[in-house]
Amino acid sequence: MSEIYLKTSEDILGYKNKERKEWISEKTWALIMERKLLKSKTNQATGEQQERTKDLYNSKEKEVKKNAKADKKAYIDKIAEEAENASKVGDMRKLYNITKQLSGRVNTNSTHIKDKDGDHNPVYEAPHAHFTSATHWPPQDEAEESYLETTSNCDEHLHAMR
Repeated sequence: MSEIYLKTSEDILGYKNKERKEWISEKTWALIMERKLLKSKTNQATGEQQERTKDLYNSKEKEVKKNAKADKKAYIDKIAEEAENASKVGDMRKLYNITKQLSGRVNTNSTHIKDKDGDHNPVYEAPHAHFTSATHWPPQDEAEESYLETTSNCDEHLHAMR
């Protein structure tokens, strides 16, 4: 049963793709890949080899952290300069968006959900469409008519009992 749920959710929702951070440079990404290779070599090595590869890995780790720190500082300086220019010009929308971006409060709420055909629907329409198609309920007008009929019958029965 759980396999069915997993398969269905994978087909409909898919996997969330990991996105690269925009502030990390290509040089740093290359260093990260080298570090990853050294880690796998360290895990496969034994004895004296493992100690040597561990030392290489540690030095590569320091280099990656140093480059990442420099990249982030350069990125934040660039964004701060953009914010300064936006405030000089009076572009409050850009200034507000940059402030939100720097504070880390970016809106990640999705306003659309994929339906069974893979098309995007607004969040507020998706549940209604799903449940009406899944349960084959009658249209709203027919439902109201049947409700009115049952309530009028109930009123008649209550009146007859009195």
